[in-house]
Amino acid sequence: MLGLFGLGLVLVGGLAGASVAALLSGARGWAAVFALATLLASPLLLLGPVQDWWRHRRGRRQAHATRPWSDGDDGYG
Repeated sequence: MLGLFGLGLVLVGGLAGASVAALLSGARGWAAVFALATLLASPLLLLGPVQDWWRHRRGRRQAHATRPWSDGDDGYG
């Protein structure tokens, strides 16, 4: 989860840096393109934390002592 967040952070940060660099160099059209790409890539920052929240929300599944679909005489318990 942390890796996905880090990857999104690097991507969004790189696009934002490219946007600022293009703006400072005078390429206003490219700066606008990079700014829009930054906005489009920003939901990637939520990918890691949302997956982490989902995993902790579900909790741990525990196996049944006996299989619920059998009559109990299946040799498993």
